[in-house]
Amino acid sequence: MSSPTPTIGSPERKAGGGSATDAALQRLLDGFLAVQRDVFSSDGASFTRAEQDELLSRATDVLLSTRATPPGTPVRGPSPPASPRGTKKPICVYVDGCFDLMHSGHYNLLRQAKMLGDVLVAGVHSCAEIERNKGPPVLTDAERMRLVGACKWVDEVEFDTPYSPTVELLDRLNCDFIVHGDDLPTGSDGTGAYDEVQRAGRFRMVKRTEGVSTTNMVGRLLLMTKDQGRDPISDLARGDEPQLASEMNTAALPSAAAAALPSATTLKFLPTGRRIAQFSNCRAPTKDDEVVYICGDFDLFHIGHIQTLERARKAGTFLLVGVHSDATVQSVNGGNSNYPIMNQLERVLNVLACKWVDDVIIGAPHEVTQDLIKSFNVTTVISATNTSVAGQSEGDDRADP
Repeated sequence: MSSPTPTIGSPERKAGGGSATDAALQRLLDGFLAVQRDVFSSDGASFTRAEQDELLSRATDVLLSTRATPPGTPVRGPSPPASPRGTKKPICVYVDGCFDLMHSGHYNLLRQAKMLGDVLVAGVHSCAEIERNKGPPVLTDAERMRLVGACKWVDEVEFDTPYSPTVELLDRLNCDFIVHGDDLPTGSDGTGAYDEVQRAGRFRMVKRTEGVSTTNMVGRLLLMTKDQGRDPISDLARGDEPQLASEMNTAALPSAAAAALPSATTLKFLPTGRRIAQFSNCRAPTKDDEVVYICGDFDLFHIGHIQTLERARKAGTFLLVGVHSDATVQSVNGGNSNYPIMNQLERVLNVLACKWVDDVIIGAPHEVTQDLIKSFNVTTVISATNTSVAGQSEGDDRADP
């Protein structure tokens, strides 16, 4: 049975104050709990009712603590609860993956996993382990490690982890359970990769992000290569229609490459305002912040982007990143409709997941204007050459507005 909803002004929660204030805070609490329960339902997470109540209770304690806290005093949450195994320690969550050509689906998995505990350990498979189980990755071990380590929800990164995690691995890493999406993979031996941890009760499932995957990214790149340099307007004027995988001659392609091409039934990635809010830091710069601004395409988010954003963040105390619109990216690339590979909102989510970024401007102009500088109180503008899909140079220039 679920625990009762906490009540403002009840003996165990009451901290003085008028009844009108208590009633207002009670309405706020009720709305907060309703939203949280909706999150559990819509994300499709496989939580028991007891686990849901435990997480809601922890969040409620933080909210209720503001009732007895003088204005201006930092709000502190309750002491971490006992872990699922009954030990008095923070809950440590493990998540693993190839993390190749990282996209918003990877980042959303990491975000959902971090919501379930206090510490998130991300296991990154080696290239050799990936090739044994599913085929060669695109990025190197070092690149994938760097990308995962730059995610704001990741606390620790463990390299060369097994494709099929074991209870022994979780114990060695001091993790309570492992989290994965609802697209469970099969190991090289034909058995479920997560069978052992599932049998041990050390597994939690979250909803997979539809419409985006590394395979999908490879398919987009293959289509770009095929059509690169073609003028889509001229094609349409001749009566040519955009080709889907089902209409292409894929005989010359390897089977894995042909399978990666988008089909007529491929579900497109459709981000919502709620998803952007989940990725956002919800932090505005203060009057004392030194706001640094940098803009770019940030297509196929890679380590060149990470390195540039890290250096930019060190130039001030608040990093504001402008992400160009799809139309701007196409214009800069000579009107080539193959660019960008990722659409605007996909690129926005990738940038927001980076731990060096405080906020983004969606659809930022290509040219940095005085109006933009004044509107966002920018103190430093960073000009970089490696914020597009092709560039990975090290150089960046600082320019004071």
